[in-house]
Amino acid sequence: MAERLEPVRQAFSAYLIERELGSGGMATVYLAHDKKHDRKVAIKILHAELSAVLGAERFLQEIRVTANLQHPHAEALNDPFFTLSGASATATDRDRTTRRLRQMLYGIAALAALFLAIASCCSMRPAPVKQVVRYRLVFDSAEAMIQPIGYFWGRLALSGDGSGLAYVGGPYAQILVRQRNQLHATAIPGSEGAQNPFFSPDGQRVGFMTGGSKLQIASLTGGPLITVTDSLIGLAGASWGRDGYIYMDGRDAEPLIRVEAKPNGVPKRFTVTDTAAGENDHAWPDVLPNGKGVLFTVGVRNGPRAIAVADIGSGKHRVIVGNAVYARYAASGHLLYVTTNRTLMIAPFDQNAMKITGEPTALVEGIRVTGTGTVDLAVSAMGTLVYTTGAATEKQELVWVTRDGKAQWVSTPEKLIVVENWFEELRAKSRK
Repeated sequence: MAERLEPVRQAFSAYLIERELGSGGMATVYLAHDKKHDRKVAIKILHAELSAVLGAERFLQEIRVTANLQHPHAEALNDPFFTLSGASATATDRDRTTRRLRQMLYGIAALAALFLAIASCCSMRPAPVKQVVRYRLVFDSAEAMIQPIGYFWGRLALSGDGSGLAYVGGPYAQILVRQRNQLHATAIPGSEGAQNPFFSPDGQRVGFMTGGSKLQIASLTGGPLITVTDSLIGLAGASWGRDGYIYMDGRDAEPLIRVEAKPNGVPKRFTVTDTAAGENDHAWPDVLPNGKGVLFTVGVRNGPRAIAVADIGSGKHRVIVGNAVYARYAASGHLLYVTTNRTLMIAPFDQNAMKITGEPTALVEGIRVTGTGTVDLAVSAMGTLVYTTGAATEKQELVWVTRDGKAQWVSTPEKLIVVENWFEELRAKSRK
């Protein structure tokens, strides 16, 4: 070792060469003591065969790059200089080194091609397909969803993430909330005789109507009920927009109105019925997630109902689907609606342009629709779909009698169906 250090000590007399730190494919590094500045330094000497092939410029470039490197954990480069040991390397040495460098480059190129091929295969491989799960939701007898009674009646709603189902049920027709991971529902106190539940955009509150005229809000985390307004005349659906307003049909057979979701709100007219086209009612609204429009059902005098969309800024609307009711927007970019023959349809829908962009497809037959266009249908942004099947009117069976002697009824033949990851069915159909 001492013999190997001696030539280095002679070449670098200003430094006290202590020992060799390490040697690699290109150079050897030595630990030395700078006599002038009294500090430890490292000296790097390029191997003879590489110096003959690469020349001085390659080493100078490294010096320039290292000198400009500044980092709290990197030692600065001081007194930069270079030395090329054994500058008289033979042609054989140069040829051997050249072949070695070529082999290294070929190997690197081969590895790069392999990694590129692997990345390409991974990008083309389809993402794992989520399994579509269908099941019938069964209620405890004391928590069953009740049969709709009256002219307008909405029975269920689904939170945006699909984790919570709010519905009208139990012996006192309360708003019951059942979480996906729970076997039983929780009743909202003070919601006896409620109708038309709907969730806030964040899924933390539920709105509903009581007494035929009062719009109320309940927090799922507790607290007293909030009365938004008590001047409604029936309620054929409501939808809570991200703009903080609740859009609803709260004036019987009239256009949609909207009210700010706060205590003592003042309802204001939102749409105007097109009497020239025979319109006499706007109902069952659904606010688009982008906040640009509201879907709703148009009632036509002496004619079939239709689906329309209204601009939130102006309230102006236009019909987009005929012979249909109860439109709902799906986060997959589709419009769900039910035809007069009780078929759940789905069509591509551009919510920014607020128009259908493709041909509709039948999704489910035998959807339960009442004579007033009420449908038990809800869809979440995370791919959960809930609906009921069965005829509009069924043979009813008495199941409860309340303390005041009033009877509550349920429809035994109907089924409440839950479909998880239903978007996958659309993708499967599009691939065929």
